[in-house]
Amino acid sequence: MWRIALASALISLSVQASHLDNVCKMMSAPSFADGFLTRFNVLENLEGQLIFENHVRLKGVIRDGDKLWVLASNSLIQMNKDGSGIEGFEMDKNISMTKAQDLILVVRGGGAISAFNTKTKEIAWTSYLNEVDGGEAVSVTFDGTNALVVMTGTREGGFNGVATMNLEGKVIKTAPYDNVRAGVIDPEAIAHWHNGNLILNNGGWIHVITPKQISSGKKFRPRWVALQLGSGMSTHYMMLKGDFYFEGNTLVGCGLYNEHQDGDIVRAGALFKVSLP
Repeated sequence: MWRIALASALISLSVQASHLDNVCKMMSAPSFADGFLTRFNVLENLEGQLIFENHVRLKGVIRDGDKLWVLASNSLIQMNKDGSGIEGFEMDKNISMTKAQDLILVVRGGGAISAFNTKTKEIAWTSYLNEVDGGEAVSVTFDGTNALVVMTGTREGGFNGVATMNLEGKVIKTAPYDNVRAGVIDPEAIAHWHNGNLILNNGGWIHVITPKQISSGKKFRPRWVALQLGSGMSTHYMMLKGDFYFEGNTLVGCGLYNEHQDGDIVRAGALFKVSLP
């Protein structure tokens, strides 16, 4: 019996890898969550089985027990894992989301963050993070206690960095990027909390930010993790595109790299895997 189960698991992993390869070759920017992904306007599992198709773009998915929360550009949708039992809640200009206890924190256009209560199924509060001068929220994750909001500057000298916000929507501390040595936050940055660190796709580059850097309130420079390809004159780095997830301490997502075709260099997509330090 165990041999049958092992063979079945290996087949499933092979199918998942094959499907992810195809997704990444299309150079889409998928989002991931616990065995599911969204791309364009569809939700599917990692084996490629279609779960749900929408008329507008899907921005993300969260697994919550035996339920899924799916973020569309104009709504938040709850459904069963097989795509049945669909219930929608109007919410527009949505960008990304994360789950924090009973709340789903949704980053929305204009830098707003709305907290949707999964028990009452109502928006509990909305914050524009006005306490942060010249900064706009682009992604949010949860460290187990507070929300960590990644922000980009809206003007020269505006805030780029991480704002720590409690689950009542109040900013309790900020930590700015060292712009001179680390650059700025990309407007499409994506953040996740993993193994006690904030992991960021910042314009294709993987940045690792420690709790000490976040809590210090001082300018900081994140650790850069890169995936090098090629050799000699063709050496370059694969750029992470879109969301990512973790297999143990390995970051998995889709990447872009340079490929030689008939003497020309073209951009191509492929599965992106890199071990975190």
